[in-house]
Amino acid sequence: MKSVTNKSMLYIYPSLGGAYSMERYASGLANALVGLNVPFKLVSLPQHRGKLTYLLIKYLIYPLKALILSTKGQHLIVSERYSYLIPFLKKKRTTVILHDLHTLHPDSGTSTFHTKQYLGQIDKMMRAKNVICVSDYTRRELFQVLKIDPTPHVATVHNGLEPFWFNHNMDSVGVGVEFPKTAKVLLAVGTDAWYKQFDLSLRLLSVLPDDYVLLKIGPISEKNRSLAREMGVLERLVVKERVSDQCLISAYKSSFCLLFPSLSEGFGWPAAEAMAVGCPVVTTGKGAIREVCGNAAVYFTGMEDCIESVLKLEDPSFRESLIEKGIVQSRKYNWNSSAEQILNLIMK
Repeated sequence: MKSVTNKSMLYIYPSLGGAYSMERYASGLANALVGLNVPFKLVSLPQHRGKLTYLLIKYLIYPLKALILSTKGQHLIVSERYSYLIPFLKKKRTTVILHDLHTLHPDSGTSTFHTKQYLGQIDKMMRAKNVICVSDYTRRELFQVLKIDPTPHVATVHNGLEPFWFNHNMDSVGVGVEFPKTAKVLLAVGTDAWYKQFDLSLRLLSVLPDDYVLLKIGPISEKNRSLAREMGVLERLVVKERVSDQCLISAYKSSFCLLFPSLSEGFGWPAAEAMAVGCPVVTTGKGAIREVCGNAAVYFTGMEDCIESVLKLEDPSFRESLIEKGIVQSRKYNWNSSAEQILNLIMK
């Protein structure tokens, strides 16, 4: 691996919106760079309060800071949504991470204005030296959206997992919820965005035996809370909006399975996390999920199939085999490897 020091410092431009997945990406990469002794700086900006201050920082101060740094080192923008910074940087020294294209999906409900705005970001992104997609699925989807043939400056580097996901001796801290000892906990992790299809999880719960309960780590919309009430499963649903990584590990360890019915995923961190911890994954396999999980998940195509997939895990030998496959599969995703691949592309 060529050292980034050949061209001085690596400047990393993080997301400002407080999105957990973007913060995690920047943090995971930065920790790996420390371990690899690579000089880098996370571009820092003033704290913002209120929408007006946020917009001022995002669209005035951030570009000015990029312009000041543009003649120094290499530049890595950690989200395609910040590709508007590219005109203020040297394109031949700039790399952008593309996470997903959910904004452009017909079911996303994105307005015409925001669709055009996002396509403008993608257009700017494609002018960078490198575009790094977090999955082959996202890479293929990008070329389909742009209606162009694959180009060599667009590559795939999978997301990594932090080392603690593989520490199976870590003490369990619980998630602050007491379930009956006989309960089979279906775990849902993530936002309540349209593509997560959380309503399917609620419908599934309503037809499974009463010893099944659903633990949602992440927010839930009023619409889905009302649906849970209508389907008579509100008493079997527990919601924890945000927990620590250690609590999340405990949730994976104590759950019957991760239920991951997404219609699309740019990568699918919950599936990778679950496999690493030893929690079976039941999923649609859509988006990048099949790419990430390989043969280490149970895939379903409809409600009846989903019911059968969950009940299949009651077979101890099948369950143990799936867990073992998941642990092996999850080892493909580590930040040191991802960071090295990113650095090689930057210095190419």
